[in-house]
Amino acid sequence: MAPTTTTQRATTTTARPTTTTERPTTTTEEPTTTTLPSNCPDQTSLTIQNFAFSQPCIDVPVGTTVTVTNRQGNPPTTHTWTADNGMFSFTLNDGQSAHFTFSSKGTFAYHCAIHTFMTGKVIVR
Repeated sequence: MAPTTTTQRATTTTARPTTTTERPTTTTEEPTTTTLPSNCPDQTSLTIQNFAFSQPCIDVPVGTTVTVTNRQGNPPTTHTWTADNGMFSFTLNDGQSAHFTFSSKGTFAYHCAIHTFMTGKVIVR
């Protein structure tokens, strides 16, 4: 028998470079709401005296009951505490009070329907 020769061919494998492209990530933050000070006092009562409300505005949290008292005095004068949007209206003789609970956020302007120059607002936060 004749000797058998086996020849193996060398195999060369060339790896292709792998390219990875990362996509940039985008982060969107939700906007934040900041309540700025209103420069109105944080109080729950107003007085009517000398044909004016004691404060041009007050600042209260939701759920606050605000009281308005007519202390006009001499001469005794009837006034109203009336919301511009019609949400409430109270007629107040001298010495009487009215109460209203603000159950939602917003700015609520009011006036005296008898003396329309008397105005103010409640800011509810």
